[in-house]
Amino acid sequence: PEELPMSDLSYWADIEAGTHVEQLLRLYGGVPRTMMTLFMPICGGMDWRSASRPLAELSSYFVIIWVAYVTFMFVGLLNVLVGIFVDGAMKSIQSDGDQMLRDEVEALNATISRITHIFEASDSNCS
Repeated sequence: PEELPMSDLSYWADIEAGTHVEQLLRLYGGVPRTMMTLFMPICGGMDWRSASRPLAELSSYFVIIWVAYVTFMFVGLLNVLVGIFVDGAMKSIQSDGDQMLRDEVEALNATISRITHIFEASDSNCS
């Protein structure tokens, strides 16, 4: 078969073109291509059906593996990543709230100190 381009992403432009073997080589013909082919449907860069069709023509077992991969990515890994970001945001909000409370207590103590100083200065007979 004709040599497929290696250095650019144009080989994904017409996924349905060519024989079954050419489609497999185009999408899964090496580790970098396979990684990109697995990444693109998860992030919306490629239709899932286009990425899984050449595998389905080989065997239904590959489709089961494909569905397991997609399920793992969405349910497992992506939810963990979202959880990490949400946890970081919650800690940031909590720390901001704690700092605001400390600032408020500090301002209140400063006000009490000034009022105490005013009363002590105005008390001439120390009563």
